[in-house]
Amino acid sequence: MNKNCWDHHRCGFGPHECNGSEGRVCPAAVHEHADGFLGGENGGRACYFILGTVCCGEGAKPQKEKQKRCKSCSFYHILNAKYGKTFSEHNFLRYVVNSENRSVY
Repeated sequence: MNKNCWDHHRCGFGPHECNGSEGRVCPAAVHEHADGFLGGENGGRACYFILGTVCCGEGAKPQKEKQKRCKSCSFYHILNAKYGKTFSEHNFLRYVVNSENRSVY
């Protein structure tokens, strides 16, 4: 089974968890159109491409700051090393668009 970002970081913001007084989950955990991308649940292996993720308890960041933070993340490096060019924004967006089209029919 592939680990998702919330499993890797043990942050408590996964789709089956409820962290904090607000009971919120990370946007990656509920991004259903990313379900299955690189073998993850929802956006669990696409967190780098999803804005507003709650990485290590930190809230939403502007895209540039988020990507800088992600590039120092061990989970990012694991995915990048394992999937190489497949781990790209282009492939993620294509996957999401195809997922959205499948859900319509």
